[in-house]
Amino acid sequence: MPLPLVEAAAATGKGWARGRRRGGLVNAMKRGARFLYPLFLVVLLLLRVPDIVRRPQFWADEGSFFFREAWCQGGSSLFTPYAGYFHTIHRLVALAVSYVPPLYAPALYCLVALTLTFVVLSLLMSDRLALPYKPLLALALVIVPHDGEVFVNLTNIQWLLSLGLLALVFMEPGSRRALVADTVYVLLVGLTGPFMILVAPLFLVKLWLERANVVARPRLLLLSALGVVIAALQMYSVHFTNEEREFQYASLRDCLVDIATHAGNVAVMTVSKIFGSAMEGALALASLKPMKDLTIGAIEYFSIACGVLFLVVLIYDLFRNRRYVFEKLAFAYFAAMLVFATIYRNSFLPSTPFDSFLFSMSDRYFYIPKVMLLWIVILFLRNKVSGVVSYVFMAAILVTSLTGFRRDPWVDFNWPYWSKRVAAHEAVEVPINPVGWKIDLRCAERPVR
Repeated sequence: MPLPLVEAAAATGKGWARGRRRGGLVNAMKRGARFLYPLFLVVLLLLRVPDIVRRPQFWADEGSFFFREAWCQGGSSLFTPYAGYFHTIHRLVALAVSYVPPLYAPALYCLVALTLTFVVLSLLMSDRLALPYKPLLALALVIVPHDGEVFVNLTNIQWLLSLGLLALVFMEPGSRRALVADTVYVLLVGLTGPFMILVAPLFLVKLWLERANVVARPRLLLLSALGVVIAALQMYSVHFTNEEREFQYASLRDCLVDIATHAGNVAVMTVSKIFGSAMEGALALASLKPMKDLTIGAIEYFSIACGVLFLVVLIYDLFRNRRYVFEKLAFAYFAAMLVFATIYRNSFLPSTPFDSFLFSMSDRYFYIPKVMLLWIVILFLRNKVSGVVSYVFMAAILVTSLTGFRRDPWVDFNWPYWSKRVAAHEAVEVPINPVGWKIDLRCAERPVR
């Protein structure tokens, strides 16, 4: 071989080797970022609820029902519906933790909730997620204005896990191992809470949109079929096992008639609970008042204005920007269906005049709608006109979040003291948060451990 060709081949080989090393380094940095960024968000989340680190405690259902029934009934509690549907992850954790000393139970519950939050944040940072601005989408889960009830407790982890379900709808196919992970996630999370009832139609729509994609179609077909079966199972359970019907409507027709009758009040309540609570910090800053001094009337007018502006920009963006149309509509659908489900479950809401008490109560029901608002606003960044509105909305949301960033600490009920009595199998009623809730451990029989 002539000398110039030898030199060219050697140079090419060295360049290929350098490119390969550089590519490996870039891929390693990307993998590190996909791990470190969710970890950073978990730390940021803990800054919102620092008392969880110093003093882990039970919150509501995780103590009164999941811990109690695992402690008193053992393995038979695993398949027991609660509030009309299955809570598979809650039951599995409660059963596993019932075999360790009770002193560590609240901390382990919080650790599991924190780990599952990390999993959801990692899904949003996945290379397979076909959405832009993924760091902002993940940040939205942590930074969105909220009273903090859904953060770092097993009781409300289903709200965050449902966002992982939603992310799987928009994911591209990967390896066989990724498909197994997707299937396990859909199975476990679908059987943990009623959210698969709302997400399964999105899997079906995505399957229809990708029907010609021979690579994506098998995965979507599997997840859609699994989602439909799980949704049917949860719907069956809700219809036949739900004993908490005191406040919900007797039928879907009654709910729709009541919403139509009180449409104005429902609209004001919805925009105030979503837009008002997400951006009231900006209103307080503009009016030079603390948020606690804002009148409910001012919040209502501000919320209506923000809601109308958002709707106009959304319609404009859907017509002018053809990218991510399905994603924006899916986020809007998910938020709207959760609001409807909240009203259906709480029949007093449409006819109750909206006031400051309703504005502040049960913020967990509006956590996901506020996240969906922020996700849609983030997707607005792709367009010039709607992008301007997007920056304004995000600034208002950030101001509100920073104003009430840290959640009020929970009451310390001295779990170390009560855990000793629980470990001794005493028939006690243990006080837990929120104030007034208890773990009734006066079990007639306990399984042998």
